[in-house]
Amino acid sequence: RCPDPVSGWDKWKSNFLGFENNWSHPFPVERQTKRTENFSFYHMNVLFVGVNVPGGGMDNEEEWNNRLSDNADWFNDQVNAVKNDDLAGIVLFCHGQNVYKNRKFFKSFARKVEKVDVPTLYIHGDGLEYEKTRFAMDIDNLIEVQIDRGAVAPPLRVEFLRDARRPFEFY
Repeated sequence: RCPDPVSGWDKWKSNFLGFENNWSHPFPVERQTKRTENFSFYHMNVLFVGVNVPGGGMDNEEEWNNRLSDNADWFNDQVNAVKNDDLAGIVLFCHGQNVYKNRKFFKSFARKVEKVDVPTLYIHGDGLEYEKTRFAMDIDNLIEVQIDRGAVAPPLRVEFLRDARRPFEFY
């Protein structure tokens, strides 16, 4: 649990909000108006979506639930904006795990992932040890990867292979 969530959030925003502006790239990054920490971009027929699903404790249940609803709306809107025939895969980034306090988001996420039926990767860092789960949430096209603690572990490289039997390679 963060000892000073307000200061931690301010530091996160000053270091990561607009991070995509640190280099040149060929794709536009979109941000949710209501929650500018949520982002998406579409590159080589893969949709990348980042949402603010924190780990840790819930200080304000109403705000938490509003955030999860906003996240679900953002994810669904981004998937809906892509023509299904063009969509080859989805990658979701967030910190929090699929645990009870985050179910409001993950129920919606799971329904959408099952419906679009493309290889989907959900990457999070809340558990602090590397773990890979195929058929996550009992969904055939979903792989969950929990990354190691960022300051301790080396970076994780992921390649999208466009192969239904083995859609992602991890290095």
